[in-house]
Amino acid sequence: MKKQELLDYMYLKKDSNSIRLGEFVEQNLKFKNLKKYETIEIFTYDIELVRKPFIKALLLKFFAHKVILADNNEKKELKLRNLARVFFKQLLNIPYFVLKEFFYLLQFESKLKQKRRKNIINELKKVFYLRTDFWFGLKSGGSVAHTKGVIEAFHKLGIDVKVFSTDRLEYLDPSAKVDFVKPKMLFRDFPELPELEYNHQLLKYILDYVQKNGKPDFIYQRYSLNNYVGLKLSYILGIPLILEYNGSFLWMSRNWGRGVIFKKLTEKIEYLNLKYADLIVVVSKAMLNELVDRGIDPDKILINPNGVNAEKFNPSIKAEDLKQKYRLKNKLILGFIGTFGQWHGAENIVKSYGKLLQEHPEYKEKTRLFMIGDGVKMPEVKENIEKYNITDNVILTGLIPQEEAPKYLSVCDILINATDPNPDGSEFFGSPTKLFEYMAMGKAIISSDLGQMKEILENEKTALLVKGGDIDELKNAMKRLIDDKELRKTLGKNARKEVEEKYTWDKHVERILEKLGKLTVIGGVHNGYRR
Repeated sequence: MKKQELLDYMYLKKDSNSIRLGEFVEQNLKFKNLKKYETIEIFTYDIELVRKPFIKALLLKFFAHKVILADNNEKKELKLRNLARVFFKQLLNIPYFVLKEFFYLLQFESKLKQKRRKNIINELKKVFYLRTDFWFGLKSGGSVAHTKGVIEAFHKLGIDVKVFSTDRLEYLDPSAKVDFVKPKMLFRDFPELPELEYNHQLLKYILDYVQKNGKPDFIYQRYSLNNYVGLKLSYILGIPLILEYNGSFLWMSRNWGRGVIFKKLTEKIEYLNLKYADLIVVVSKAMLNELVDRGIDPDKILINPNGVNAEKFNPSIKAEDLKQKYRLKNKLILGFIGTFGQWHGAENIVKSYGKLLQEHPEYKEKTRLFMIGDGVKMPEVKENIEKYNITDNVILTGLIPQEEAPKYLSVCDILINATDPNPDGSEFFGSPTKLFEYMAMGKAIISSDLGQMKEILENEKTALLVKGGDIDELKNAMKRLIDDKELRKTLGKNARKEVEEKYTWDKHVERILEKLGKLTVIGGVHNGYRR
C-alpha cells in the first residue's frame, strides 16, 4: 500500500512523482490495480473550483481506499456518499435551470431588438475589462499574453482599467485593479452550466460595484463560453461593448473537443453577443469572413492582429544562466514556445527534427531542440522523441511563467511556429501570439503559411514559410537555416523592424479605440478617437 499524487489538469506542477489524472487512469485501469493504493491525492489549483469531483472520486475509488483533494492551502477527503447527494441534486435541477435560462435569453433578445438608440460614450477614460474564461491558474500562453498586453496598453494610453475576473491573474502588474470574483460552481459536476450560472453572479457583483463607484465609459470583454455579462451591462448602463472574439466555441468544441451539450443555449448566447456588440475585434480576415457569413455587420468588425510588448521582448536579452542550466552553450538552438495545443504542431516539430537528425547525423552534436511549455500534445511529443531516439537532443522545459518567456526565447537561434491546418479543412482563423514574440526577439523564424501568418510574415524576408502540417518542408527549412547564418540574421532583423512598426500592444489598442470612436456617439455626435 502506498500513496500516489495526481495533478488535476495540465497547467499544474508539483514534483517529479506527480502525474496527470488522465494519464494515471489510462496507464492503470486494470483489475490487478484494484485498491492498489492506500491514498490517492489529487492536487488542484483551488478546491472550490474543482470540476466533476463526484466522477473523479468514483473513478479513483477503484484504485485507492481514500481519495484526497488538495490545493496549496488545504486538503479534504472526497467522500462518495456526500458527493453523490450533491451530484443527483444538481442533476434534478438541470432541466429547470436550462429552461429558465433559455426563456431569460429570449426576453433579453426581445429587449435588445426594441432598443433604438446608439450607446453613448462621452469620454475614453475608464473601461471595465471582463475576463470570464473558466481557465484557472494559467501563467503562460497566448491568452495570458493577450490579456496582459491589452490591459497594460489601455493603462499606458491613460485609460483607467478595472478588471473583473474568474481568476486571480497573478501575472498582471501588482498595481492592476483586479476584482477576483470566484465562481460559485453550483453545477460543478456538469459541463457548460457553471459558466452559464456565473452570468448572474458576476452581473450582480458588477452592478453593485457601479452603484458605489460609478459606471465606466465602455466595456471590453474577452468573449468566453456561454457568457453574456458584457452585453447585459452594455444594455443596462447604455455604454458601448467591445467584444474580443477569438473564434466560435461551437466550432472549437466540435473540432478540438467533444462538442457542446447545451448547443441551443450556446448558439443563442454567441449570436446575441455578435449581433449586439458595438464593436467586434477579431485577429484575422478568416474570422471576419466567418462572421459576415453568419449575418454580422462587417462595418462593426475590426481585424486587429495580436501583438507584443516590444520592450520586454527584444534582441538584447541574454540568458547565460539558462544556457548553462540546459547545457546549450556552443550549440545552435531551434526553439518553440506554447501550451502544446491541438493546433500548435508541437509534435510535428519534433518529428521534423527527428527526421533531420536521421538524414544528417552531423547535426546531433551541433544542434538542440528547445521545447518551452506543456499541454495536451505532450504525450505525442514524447512519443516522437522516443521514436527517433533523440532524447539527448530535445529539451522539454515544462510550463514557465509568462514573464520569463523573453529570457527563454533569447537562447534560441531559430524559432518555429508549426501551426496545423484546421481539421475540417476551413481556413485557419487564429493569430498566434508566439509569432509576434518571435519577431520582437529578432530571431530567424520558420512558420506555417496558414491564414493570417502569411499576411503578417513575408517569405524569404521576415521568415521562411512552409506548408502547414508538412513534415518534410519544415525539416528542409530547419536545415537551410542551420546552414545559413547570414540568412538567420537578415530574417531576424527584418522581423524585428516589422513588429516595431506595426504589431505592438499599444498600436493594437490604439486601433481599437479609433474604430470605437467612429462607430459610437461621443457626446451626442459621431466623432473619431479622442481621449
